[in-house]
Amino acid sequence: MFLVPTERFPSWAKALLVLLAVGLLVGALLVHFRQTTPDLPKDATVRWDCSYRTVHLYENRSDQPEKQHQDYKDRTEMKKDLLKTGDLSLTLKYPKETDTGRYRCEVYNQDGNRLRVKRVKLEVKGQYEDTEQRSVCLSLVGCLSLIGCLSLVDPLNSSSHLIIYNLSVRVTGM
Repeated sequence: MFLVPTERFPSWAKALLVLLAVGLLVGALLVHFRQTTPDLPKDATVRWDCSYRTVHLYENRSDQPEKQHQDYKDRTEMKKDLLKTGDLSLTLKYPKETDTGRYRCEVYNQDGNRLRVKRVKLEVKGQYEDTEQRSVCLSLVGCLSLIGCLSLVDPLNSSSHLIIYNLSVRVTGM
């Protein structure tokens, strides 16, 4: 005999949504996709772009803010030891509706050969009205962590779709 769940959402998912809502109300939104890529060459270039605009560029072992599109100035950051840890996550601060789009992260070696590529679709609905820092963290992953430790989404899913609605987040496969 097989048991068929009668609930549309399991109780753990409902608890997660409550915690997410509480976290969002206090400004703790951090959507984090992470898949580490260990042993990247020390001379690797990491480029995040959206609609052919450079969102963030890491080359010559440092961030290159002068090479990013003006729409993203002072709103992006990556981990300081990203080539060592392989965590290529991008944090996008103060997400706004115009940030909606398909983001791509590409990793190249010194010879210009592409080592890795990942696409993430981000959809932002509504604007934040307060001045507290809000951020969305995108990376090369398949696991979504909310509020630092909870996870939702199939870690084996190779592409992701994030939708941010006025203090709520929905993730679906792309």
